[in-house]
Amino acid sequence: MAAIEKIVRKNSLVKRLIAEGDLSEEHLKKIYRRLCKITHPDLIKEDSAEFIRLREEYEEARENFRELKLYLTNREEASVLGEDDIRRLFYESLRHYLAAGLHSVRMRIKTDIKTRNELILREVSSWANLYKPSFVLPFLEYNKAYLRRFEEWQKQKYPPNAQYLFRYGLYNIIDFAMSGSPQALRAARSFFSDSLAEAEKLPRSPATDPLRKLDRWFLEELEELAELTKRRKAEERAAATRAAIETAWPGMTQGSAGFKEADFPEADPDSARAAGGGEASETRPETAETNDGGAGPENGRPADEESRPEKDSPARGRKNGGDA
Repeated sequence: MAAIEKIVRKNSLVKRLIAEGDLSEEHLKKIYRRLCKITHPDLIKEDSAEFIRLREEYEEARENFRELKLYLTNREEASVLGEDDIRRLFYESLRHYLAAGLHSVRMRIKTDIKTRNELILREVSSWANLYKPSFVLPFLEYNKAYLRRFEEWQKQKYPPNAQYLFRYGLYNIIDFAMSGSPQALRAARSFFSDSLAEAEKLPRSPATDPLRKLDRWFLEELEELAELTKRRKAEERAAATRAAIETAWPGMTQGSAGFKEADFPEADPDSARAAGGGEASETRPETAETNDGGAGPENGRPADEESRPEKDSPARGRKNGGDA
C-alpha cells in the first residue's frame, strides 16, 4: 500500500484522474492522449523530457490501476488531492500553454492546430476552476481576442510591448510557483507591473481590457504565493531544527522541548536561605579594591590576575608607572 500512496502523491496523471472524477482506465487513457497532443516534441519544438515522463507515468498508472482504484475509491478527493497539488497542476497547464506557443498570434490563428489550441485552453480553464475560478473569465476573454481570423485580428489595435512583458511575466511566475526562486518573484513583479503600465496607455478595447485584468490578477497572485512560500520555508526551517535537536538529544522533541524562560524562574535569596538554613552566599570571585587602574571590580578583572606572571613579557613595570 505504501507504493500505491507514493504513486498517488507523485503521478500527475493520477492526480488529473482524481480531479476529473472518473476513476476508469479508459479515462486515464483519454487524459494521456490529450496531454500527448499538448506536449509532443514535434509540436512544442522542445526536448522530449516531459513527453517521456508522461509516458512513464501512464505506464506506471496502468500497471497498478486495480490497486489505485481500490485505494482511491475508499478515500475522499480532498484527502488525496490537496491544494498544493491543484496549484502545481494549474501552473503546469500554464507552462503547456506557453510551450505550445499560444502566446504567439501566429500560432493562435493556424487552422490546422485549432483542436490542439482548444485542448490547451480547456486544460488551463479546468485547473483554474479548481484552483481560483476568478482567473477563468479574463483568461478566456484574453484568448478570444486573439483566436480569430487574421483579417479580424488586423483591425484591432494591440499593445505589443504589453504583450511581450506579459509573456515574460508568465514565464517567471510559473518558475516562482514551481521553485520558489526569489529572482523569479522579483522578475515577475517587474514584468507584470510594466505590462499593466503599457496596457494603461492604450484606450479600452476587447484586446487591452482582458490583458489589464490578467496583469492585476497575477500581481495579486504573486503576493499570495510570496506569503505562502515564506510560511513554507519557515516551517521547513522549524522542522530542520527539530530534526537536529532530536538527533543530538533523542527524545528532546517528544514533549520536553519548547521550554520557556518562565519555566525556569530565578532563585529567590530568601528561599535559598530557608532551604540552606543560613545566609545565601555569593559566588562572585574575590576582587581587590584598587584605585590605580589595576585589578579590581572597577576594571572588570579578578584581583589574583595581577599575581600571575605574563608569559609574553620578559619583565613587568611597576604598577604605579615606576622604573622596571
